[in-house]
Amino acid sequence: MTLGLKGIVVRDLVREESATSEILGTVLLFRLIGAAIATLISYSVSSYLCCIIHSPNAKTGGGNANESPIRAVSLATKFILSLSA
Repeated sequence: MTLGLKGIVVRDLVREESATSEILGTVLLFRLIGAAIATLISYSVSSYLCCIIHSPNAKTGGGNANESPIRAVSLATKFILSLSA
């Protein structure tokens, strides 16, 4: 998901050819900030899910307790990546 950024970038590149490096640098910065925010959200969601899974009142149904955080991070990351596709 680019939130309409591709169209704006192409339009601006066509309109102002002299500002190509400035436009592309700004787009790179926006995408890096977006990736950092998505990573933080993914980590927060996975931490929250781990707290729910490992709470004393939760009934996990067995299995290795170390697999749950990995699974939660994996699911949260797949969800975030599916939003950006």
